Amino acid sequence: MDADTKKSHEEFRNAIDPLKMIVTDKGEMQNSFANTAHYWAIRNYLNLHELLAVGVLKEIFDEGVCYDFWSGELVLAYIDALPLIKYVQAQKNSKNVYAELEKLAKRWRKRRNVY
Repeated sequence: MDADTKKSHEEFRNAIDPLKMIVTDKGEMQNSFANTAHYWAIRNYLNLHELLAVGVLKEIFDEGVCYDFWSGELVLAYIDALPLIKYVQAQKNSKNVYAELEKLAKRWRKRRNVY
């Protein structure tokens, strides 16, 4: 990974536990989390995965190579950040945010047998 991607990954990892701490019993993110640096650290990292997903789904990137290198991280990031992803998608004009990431994560999740 380049330095910026590594930094984004580290910030994501540091932000996931605080996200998990505020998720409701229904699996929803509390609105107040959207006003934190942790929220934006997670969004920044998910944006990298969304870009990768678009490249794979548009056949710009080789899916086999991307799967071998990124599938574990992409699927886990999707699972860990799902409350935030659902929150973002519920906002006005945002239902398709992370749509490609979600498609690819679900496909790779089945392939990896991660439930």
